[in-house]
Amino acid sequence: MADNRDEQRQDTQEYEFVKERIIEKPKKKKNFFIKLIGIIVLGAAFGCMGAVTFAFVLPYVQQTIEKPEETTTPEDKVVIPKDDDTTEPSTSEQPQTTTEPTSTEEQSTTDEEPTTDGGAVEEPKYLSEEEVKELIKQALAEKELELTDYQKLFGRMYEVVTEANNSVVTITSVKSSTDIMDNLYEESENTSGIIYNITENTVFILTDWDSVKDANFIKVSFFGGFSCNAAVRMYDVSSNMAVICVDTVLFDEHSLGKIKAVTLGNSYNVKQGDPVIAIGNPMGYMYTMSYGVVTTVRNTIQSVDAVYRRLDTSVIKSNEGNGFLINLNGELIGVVLSSEAELENSNVLNALALSDLKGRLEVISNNREVAYLGILGQDITSDIAASQNLPQGIYVSQTIIDSPAYAAGMQSGDIIIGMADMNNMAMKSMRNYIESIAVGDMTEVTVMRKGKNGYTELKLEVIFGAYK
Repeated sequence: MADNRDEQRQDTQEYEFVKERIIEKPKKKKNFFIKLIGIIVLGAAFGCMGAVTFAFVLPYVQQTIEKPEETTTPEDKVVIPKDDDTTEPSTSEQPQTTTEPTSTEEQSTTDEEPTTDGGAVEEPKYLSEEEVKELIKQALAEKELELTDYQKLFGRMYEVVTEANNSVVTITSVKSSTDIMDNLYEESENTSGIIYNITENTVFILTDWDSVKDANFIKVSFFGGFSCNAAVRMYDVSSNMAVICVDTVLFDEHSLGKIKAVTLGNSYNVKQGDPVIAIGNPMGYMYTMSYGVVTTVRNTIQSVDAVYRRLDTSVIKSNEGNGFLINLNGELIGVVLSSEAELENSNVLNALALSDLKGRLEVISNNREVAYLGILGQDITSDIAASQNLPQGIYVSQTIIDSPAYAAGMQSGDIIIGMADMNNMAMKSMRNYIESIAVGDMTEVTVMRKGKNGYTELKLEVIFGAYK
């Protein structure tokens, strides 16, 4: 047995596994430094390339970054050019002197000074009234008007209406009310609005404040059939205007392409006898229209801190109607507001002249409140001042209680002769000044107050507020 164990022990010793030891390869310092230098050279090369690329690209990157700062800030700012009042309402209805109709040859000769053989200047030859009538009679005889001519004329006018209707919208205001049993219910009211400006982000709509001031929410329906919710941006109580805004992101490309902004016209150029068109809902329901002429431009409407020119027309309207007045070019020249419709129990349409409203429209379009003084006044012209022995300026017929004017000590019967740097005071210049300042601004107002010994000059410090 002992011998067998020894043999097994010898076999085991003969077949043991070979023992290996791995010897690490010695590092070569030379190769390491070569690789390190290569990495440094490549890094420097890439750095130079990056610097050159950055130098060329940087100006273009700066332009791209700075460009939105220049364009996005005034993106939705609305600027409405003002109109110059070059015509006087009192003279616009005077019979205009008409020159005689002359032929082309006669016109060319009368443009020059006719002379006789002796060199004396001849008096220009004028046609008598009978000769003018005869010329008109001959012209009408050459071309007799047919009924088809009138049909074509009204067809062209209807084309103007169709184009303008792309700017007209239906505004539905939903209001909450309670019945006699204190049950809450909702009622809706439709009124008309008109698109007057479209920016990249916003569609601006003009309507009357009375129709939307108590609304819980507002929906706008456009002429193409698209409708969406909207919100009041700002309003002006004095003119009863409100601006409603709709985000352009709510439109699809097709719906946005179908609407357009109406062109704002110059109502100072409107004269008695000019043809006009009423659009919106002058008959009490949407997208009705009516034709007529301007009967007078001499009347005005007195409001708080302003006097607005009124365009009276022969256009028939409903007592519940409102809308807008356009000329034959499709330009907006007048705004028919609900408060104005209630002013007179008349079945003809009267509109506020647009040019007198443009300043306030710009203010509320930019989400600013119109400054508020708080008076009702009328102009004392130089002629009235001379004949009545009064100071020239603005006669304060009423001071609104708790208004800034009332708080500053202004009284009914005062005559405003100065405001800030203005000396020749009139309602129009005061209106323009108020539209140029902000709520909270303080201005020195100079008034003349009548006492036992005549008029005394007073300086009042007025802090303009907001008319709610």
